[in-house]
Formats: sequence, structure tokens, C-alpha cells
Amino acid sequence: MSIRIAAATARVELVALLRRPGVVAVIVALAAFPLLTYHHLYDGSTTQIVVAQTYFMNTFAPVAIGVVLADRFVRDRLLGVQEVLDALPVGIAPRLWGRFLGLVVGSALPVLAVWLVAAAHIAVIRHDSNALLLAAASFAGGVLPGLVVVCALSLLGPAVLGIALFRVVFVVYWFWGNLVPTQLMPSPSATWFTPIGGITLSAVFHADLGYPSLTVADGVASITVLTVTGAVLVVALQYLERRRRTAA
Repeated sequence: MSIRIAAATARVELVALLRRPGVVAVIVALAAFPLLTYHHLYDGSTTQIVVAQTYFMNTFAPVAIGVVLADRFVRDRLLGVQEVLDALPVGIAPRLWGRFLGLVVGSALPVLAVWLVAAAHIAVIRHDSNALLLAAASFAGGVLPGLVVVCALSLLGPAVLGIALFRVVFVVYWFWGNLVPTQLMPSPSATWFTPIGGITLSAVFHADLGYPSLTVADGVASITVLTVTGAVLVVALQYLERRRRTAA
């Protein structure tokens, strides 16, 4: 029963997200922007090109996702339907995890569409069909774990900070925590906790993205840490929702 409810919630969330053309357009635009401007990414081997394009695509797309999805959870409260949902004989967990899954899939699809076009272009100009397989692997390992964290943050953050403040904090966090070198100022960039995917892409595909020497174990650890972090954030929101319902 709970699995069916979660699946139905995920489907509704996915359809609702994809039916917002403005949201999809923003995600697509920020995913495509680096691929249209960083022309030097076509230098090097096919693996280097695919990995570099994956990395730079992931520079801006999650920013759009975190910002535009910030209202997806708290909108029930804003629309005045939270009490109706609370009155339904449905647990918090299936609805929350279903919504989370729907957001992950819904945000990944526009980015994946952009990436498939870019990957096909790489395959054509390199005359190498392996580029498509590399693109699929790099998306799964370098993009999806970060989206898990971003979508979880977009659910929990606005519930704690409010929509406007969360958007500001998230944008600052993304560029500070992913792109600011630790030599410049203290930052979690270049660690297993970095959702931009550089650690995994560098370690697993042995590509040069400016990171220090890494092993495959670092890439696997980063994927694991990011996925678990996303799950922990959803569990934290589930706890807060239980407390809210109990207090009400």
C-alpha cells in the first residue's frame, strides 16, 4: 500500500513538474549554457571530452533546479491544502518519499535531454559511438548523485528557512561549496561531499578536471556519501513533518 502511494505521488509530482514549461526551460537553458560557450571542451580524448562536458554542464544546471524547486513542498501550506492532506489516511513517509523521487526524476529528465543532444554531437564529431556509452555512465555517476542532494535540499531547506532565504543560501552554498578552491578560502569543494560530481568523474574516468590525484574508491565513496546525504535530509524533513502534525 505504501509503495503504491509513493509511486502515485512520484508520478503526480513528475507530471506537475514537467507541465511547467517555464521551469523546464530554465533548467534546460542553464544545462546547455556551458556546452554552448566552453568550446575548448572539445580538446583531448573522447573520454576527456565527455567527462569535461558532463562536469561543466553540472556547473549551472543544479543551481536552476534548487531555485525553481524551492516551492514544491511548502506550496501545500501556501495554498491552504496542507490540512486536507493531513486529514487523509495516508502516512507522511509515502507522500514525502514519493514527492522526492518525482522531483529527482523530473529534474533529471530535462538535463538528460540536453546531455543526450550534446553526447550525440560528440559521437558525430569524434566518429566514436562509445561516446554515448561514456555519456550515459558519466551522467549516472557524475550528475544523478548531486541531483539527489539538491532535490532533498529543495524540500528541506524552504521548510526550515522559507523560500526566499533558502534560494539565496543555496546559490551561495553551491558556488562556494563546489567552485571556490580551498587555497582561496575554506570550502568543502574537492571533497566527497561536493555534489558537482568532479570527484567521481575524475576518479572513475581518470579525466583531468583540475582535481588532485584520486582513486576509483574516491569516486565510489563520493557517490555513496551524496546518496546517503540526500536520504538523510529527507528523513530529517520526515521527522519535522511528524512533529508539526503532532503539535497541530
